[in-house]
Amino acid sequence: LDDAAEILNADPYSCTATWNIDFEKYFEIISECDTTITYTVEFKSLPFDDPRICDPAPASELPFVTKDGATEVLGTPGVLDKTGKYKTRPINHRIVNLPLGRTWVAIYVKDGCGNVSSDVFEIEVVDKTPPVAVCDEYTVVTLTNNGFARVFAETFDDGSHDNCTPVGFQVSRMNSENCELRQDVSTVYPLNPPSHTQPGRYVDFCCRDMARTEVDINGDGRFDPGYVQVVLTVWDDANLDGKFGPPFANPNCPDNSNTCMVVVKIEDKIPPFIKCPANKTIACGADTSLLASERPVFSAVALSTPYFTDNCGATMSYSNSGKLDNCGQGVITRTFTVRDDGGRIATCTQTITVRNMNPYTGPSWAFLDYSA
Repeated sequence: LDDAAEILNADPYSCTATWNIDFEKYFEIISECDTTITYTVEFKSLPFDDPRICDPAPASELPFVTKDGATEVLGTPGVLDKTGKYKTRPINHRIVNLPLGRTWVAIYVKDGCGNVSSDVFEIEVVDKTPPVAVCDEYTVVTLTNNGFARVFAETFDDGSHDNCTPVGFQVSRMNSENCELRQDVSTVYPLNPPSHTQPGRYVDFCCRDMARTEVDINGDGRFDPGYVQVVLTVWDDANLDGKFGPPFANPNCPDNSNTCMVVVKIEDKIPPFIKCPANKTIACGADTSLLASERPVFSAVALSTPYFTDNCGATMSYSNSGKLDNCGQGVITRTFTVRDDGGRIATCTQTITVRNMNPYTGPSWAFLDYSA
């Protein structure tokens, strides 16, 4: 913007500016013709979506005009003396509805002897008004079966807008998350920042977030587990390059931003799973304790043998019912219970039948020969 002769702030509602033409501010004219000098003003602007806006060059194919759509030269120009000073002041001489970006202004002067001269300089209209950031105050995020959830910035928006341009979004967490989901390998967007406390395309949540205490949700003076705060950053496209905020924008031609806060409730709705040992029959006197029996083990992947699993981890317990008679026979029903951190449970049962494998079937008589 340093090469612009005038930098104007756009009206936050119309996104245009008005330039009041002050000939004496920019030009010095010396003429040998001792008569009055008249001047005219014309302009041409880059198209609204021209990507050259941060490094503009005159669009030679466009003519200089006094009116282009809503942009036009209005008012009455003044009359100059031979040194370029006003002999009569202009009456509200101005260019109205200048669009965002760069406009080239051409000044043509003509003295009483018919000599004509001209010069061109540049006016930049910039948008300095941040967008309006509107957030979902409260958002519920449910973890998936791998114990993670990735939420993109747009999810937290609730109608953010800018009066001049479209808006884009970035999101960050208030505190470090220690959630390591897979890397973003998109070729369209760069990788998220290494820490989700820096604004990026998305934030990740995980099982550890259910134990976090960042928010006093009910106002009782105590932080409640499972609530996380995130910051939604809303960017406009003030530099008209079609991108929103860093890391895309030219730092010498920045966009504007605004922020709002969102409280996120992390939930796990997926119950644990358990696969029991098969029912079995054992002999009297065999050890029926869990240490001597097959039992489920934790596994993050499915097994053909007994196992239990949960997306966020779980603990297993068991109980026995049934009893053995005086001969040590009977049926034991063993119930395995798996409970995750959210209180959801899964159960299964194993039946252990205890039998005498060599039962007594009655007396056995031996006949002795007493005749000898």
